[in-house]
Amino acid sequence: MTLRAVPALLAVALSGSLSLAEDAAMPSPGPETETTGQPVGQPAPKLPDADQEALDLGRKVLAVKRAIANPGAPAAMPSVTNLGHDSRYYVMVRGWLKQQLSADQSIADARGKDTPKKIRDRISFLTKAIRAIDLE
Repeated sequence: MTLRAVPALLAVALSGSLSLAEDAAMPSPGPETETTGQPVGQPAPKLPDADQEALDLGRKVLAVKRAIANPGAPAAMPSVTNLGHDSRYYVMVRGWLKQQLSADQSIADARGKDTPKKIRDRISFLTKAIRAIDLE
């Protein structure tokens, strides 16, 4: 089943207009990958350059999101600095880090000594990450 077929099937399922006989007559979908909708073993279709760039940027943004959520991961700092050192995205990344740092510092100020270790670790990581993208 392709991703394009999902909205149509969802609409039919929600309307309740698909009988059990019709449901049984529908061919079962073949194995597909989550990201491409292509059958397993077949390469994804070639994207236009602009779409490929957007996909690459999206992956980098998601890597930064994962880095912020899990600052102790080995790939956390490289994920942030890779996107942060690109002058096109520096302001976005720095702003994102600064806003998260501000929120975490607010939590730490309010909780004092009861600040969760996760928040303290993230404050440390965000401070280092901002310095890393600012200085290089």
